[in-house]
Amino acid sequence: MSSGQLNLRTVKLGDNADTSKNFLIQVPAVADGSLSIQTESGLALLAMAAGKVSFPSQGQSLTSPGYIKLPGGLILQWGTGVTAASGAGTVTYPIPFPTGTLSVFASAIDPNGGAGLTYTVQVTPGTLATLSVFGRYSSNGAAINYSWLAIGN
Repeated sequence: MSSGQLNLRTVKLGDNADTSKNFLIQVPAVADGSLSIQTESGLALLAMAAGKVSFPSQGQSLTSPGYIKLPGGLILQWGTGVTAASGAGTVTYPIPFPTGTLSVFASAIDPNGGAGLTYTVQVTPGTLATLSVFGRYSSNGAAINYSWLAIGN
């Protein structure tokens, strides 16, 4: 296939001897909404299917706890936890951040549906691999369940 040639399913961009610099955009002949972009040498850069976009070559784990590495180096990590009776908690990220943590967030998960209980959650970045959480119910001092999100690079 020559550069820019289109068959019903694939467009090739580039005509370099180094096939890692050529890109293939693949669209199925059946219009199901899927799409993939990969290097001619086979490295998958982007995949879209069933309305979901992924970056296979970047790395991801879409479970909880989980993470996704985005092009450009940004990493999103998330999960849930429960504080100890003292209110303290430590999260170990699924993967350590290579450079640093940019921002962290946490929110209490109220199993009672907000039945008159008030709670406090505080988070601070720990290390490249951890997050520190403090949370308790203000009304009775009990430990809490929480969800967290960390953004870094």
